[in-house]
Amino acid sequence: MSRTGTVAQLVESAGEPSLLMSRSDFVRRGFAAGDLVRVESKRGGIFVPIRSSGEEGPGSVFLAMHWGSGSLGGDALCGVNALTSTLRCPISQQPALKHAAVRVTKADLPWRLAAFGYPDDGDALRLRDALRSLLEVLPYVSVTLMGRDSPGVLFRGAAPSAPDPSVLARVDAAFGLDGDAVARYDDGTRGIGRRVRVAADRLVGVRLSGDTSAETWLREWLAGQDVSVLRSLLLLPAKDPPAGFAPRGRVVCTCFDTAERELRTTLAAAGGSADAALREVQASLKCGTNCGSCLPELRRLAAEAVVISAPV
Repeated sequence: MSRTGTVAQLVESAGEPSLLMSRSDFVRRGFAAGDLVRVESKRGGIFVPIRSSGEEGPGSVFLAMHWGSGSLGGDALCGVNALTSTLRCPISQQPALKHAAVRVTKADLPWRLAAFGYPDDGDALRLRDALRSLLEVLPYVSVTLMGRDSPGVLFRGAAPSAPDPSVLARVDAAFGLDGDAVARYDDGTRGIGRRVRVAADRLVGVRLSGDTSAETWLREWLAGQDVSVLRSLLLLPAKDPPAGFAPRGRVVCTCFDTAERELRTTLAAAGGSADAALREVQASLKCGTNCGSCLPELRRLAAEAVVISAPV
């Protein structure tokens, strides 16, 4: 990550640390989207989000080896290397980083934090490096670059309960969310707080703590549409956005900034076989025609679209 990890557009292809588990194990273990888990080996343990995957076999989980201590913090401060073996090849000294036996359990960290935005000086790397000083303040912390045309930073945290206010003060200061021109809401009893900063009628910085339900639509509005008439509504603690805004969903093809909702709509309209629907999407949206890393996901979505549209 010393080179590719400095380019937000490349990081967006797998935007933040997450443990991948087969869909069958994910369901059998009772996990849900957004859950945090504790992953432990004989060497140590870390907290990390978990999501289901069609690429992992039963009994196996995957966490990319580049999510080291620069991105994934918390109690261990070692990232994924807290889990892996210390064994080395006696000749080359290459470490055995590729596999380890682990135990996965649901984490009891109900208090959540999400902060994201763009630095005023445009230097996302400076902001990311400043936030790295906070990697040890909570049991789970991650710091990653985000964005496509305008690089920004995403900061996440989780804890058993709301931390000392000084932690949030440091996060707010890093994102420029501590000034007088920032909209704010605080409920100290429930450990809930929100900060929203708007510049030139564009949303440029957000901190959600205790209740992060509005993250999806606020991130999609970040530095996007004019929010001048919605300022008071930006503090809503709602999962669904105001004014009938329909979220794009996660970005599947980062090369052409193609999101899941647009893909599903195009695939459903294409009709025919899964291969034919995929060719239609590639022709109209260009996704999957550059680096190709999204092709497995595109094929899965195409197959799902065919099943959904098939007559009963």
